[in-house]
Amino acid sequence: MASLLLVTATMSCRPSGADRPPVIVTDVEALVNDVQGFADRTTGGRGGRVYWVTTLADRGRGSLRYGARRRSPRWIRFRVSGTIQLRSPIAVRSNKTIDGRGARIVISGRGLAVDGASNVILENLIFTDGRDDAIHVTNGAQRVWIDHCSFARWGDGLIDVTRGSTDVTVSWCRFEQHDKVMLLSADPRHTFDRAMRVTVHHNHFRGTAERHPRLRFGKVHTYNNYYDRWTSYGAAASMRGELLSQANVYQARWWEQEAVLTHKGRDPEQGYVRSEGDLALGGARIVVRNPERVFDPAEFYRSAVVGAAGEPLATAVERDAGWRPVEMREGPPKTTPAAACQPCGLPTLHARVRSRPEMYLGSASQSGISGSTRCASMVSDSCQPRQHASGGNRDRRRHLAGQVRIVECVRVAKALVRHQLEVPSTEAFRRSQERNPANRRRSRVVAPGRRLIQARTGRSSAGRSDRSAAAHYSPLRG
Repeated sequence: MASLLLVTATMSCRPSGADRPPVIVTDVEALVNDVQGFADRTTGGRGGRVYWVTTLADRGRGSLRYGARRRSPRWIRFRVSGTIQLRSPIAVRSNKTIDGRGARIVISGRGLAVDGASNVILENLIFTDGRDDAIHVTNGAQRVWIDHCSFARWGDGLIDVTRGSTDVTVSWCRFEQHDKVMLLSADPRHTFDRAMRVTVHHNHFRGTAERHPRLRFGKVHTYNNYYDRWTSYGAAASMRGELLSQANVYQARWWEQEAVLTHKGRDPEQGYVRSEGDLALGGARIVVRNPERVFDPAEFYRSAVVGAAGEPLATAVERDAGWRPVEMREGPPKTTPAAACQPCGLPTLHARVRSRPEMYLGSASQSGISGSTRCASMVSDSCQPRQHASGGNRDRRRHLAGQVRIVECVRVAKALVRHQLEVPSTEAFRRSQERNPANRRRSRVVAPGRRLIQARTGRSSAGRSDRSAAAHYSPLRG
């Protein structure tokens, strides 16, 4: 049975927050601690390399498209500000963060597609004046977080989540000057969308028409959103979709305007709606149907922080939602103890030893720090132990390969420090060869900057040939 909630009060208009002071950020990757809702396990490109966008061109090295299509994890940041005019949608691969903080990036023409990818964060971007969908999450994509983005004047939908995609959170975004805002499941025949789970919180829908969101089949939790004078209807659920509307502010344009519906269009079945603590103003109408059949968010996550609906909430959402100026004040890079690291995805060990040979020679022992300790810390920096906690076979192989590299590094570093080998320069080596050709058995220079270290022939205290151990660092071997 359906019921109606109707309130006659109105809320005063507030000034826009476009001129608010910049937000100060000191830790870039701490962003992942702020995600709430169904996508609260999303980490994006954390632990991967930082990719800097240096051009506003559609494609090519240094472009947004080039970084988004890399296969390995990337935290994408911007050294430029301006409009990126896309000729075709950008397919964002898994384990990516597109972080627009510290710049003002406008995406126009075409949008972003998260097609079958997982673990993606889209942060602090502006989408305006394009066609098709601004952001399309489709084909089983999962763990996608869209945060602090602004949307306006797009050809089709602003955010569409379709074809079995799930665990999506849309937070602190601003939607304006548009008709169809957010579609969750595109067809009443797509029964596989029953697995869809979406959280929509702290968004400002300003003067948009409909679909805030429009749901079929799945589960949606909307809380602390500000629906500001929509023109058609607020949110709708059909095809047995479950919509929990909690502590939202619905400010209608006219009396008995539809805020939440349980049926829309030609869908043959209605949805289920439960309203908790919503504030319906100006004659907004909320239709509730079978609230006992709507899911309980506590069964899926406890990361949601739900405030009370009221004027302070609406003021905060109107002020802070959407793109915002951010000033990046990053501190010194963090160092990770070698014992806590599992190295993976690093440059080859041989390249590191060639670039800093003095770290493993006499200077290491003279400073009171063993070469093995320095070796372990150099090989294991910039790693993330959590990255492979639930990874596939490829991640586990990389994890084990990293352990093998650090064991080899420690063993060979001990041999180098024990024998106090020195790496001669090219000129010094030539002079020593002229004086004593027998030195050819001790060391050989392959090329300036690419040295092959060979120890004297003999047995070490561990019973292993030092010459064989040191030869592992040959640049001629993989």
